[in-house]
Amino acid sequence: MTTKAQADIKERLERKAAVLRRVFSTPDGAEALAYLDEEFTRGELFSQDPLSTAYKLGARDVVIYLQQLTRFEK
Repeated sequence: MTTKAQADIKERLERKAAVLRRVFSTPDGAEALAYLDEEFTRGELFSQDPLSTAYKLGARDVVIYLQQLTRFEK
């Protein structure tokens, strides 16, 4: 990967993180993120149905991604 491509990826990541920090740093945003966390990262993730497991793990990954970006620092 070229240095320019790496710089572009870093810039996009920083821009996404800044937007998510603004959204989720408000009282309503923090509450919404807490609801997402409670709904999609708690409880039973695995089941006998592999599609259900994949769905639950995918939803969990999205919430974790949002949480990580809200904590991302330059």
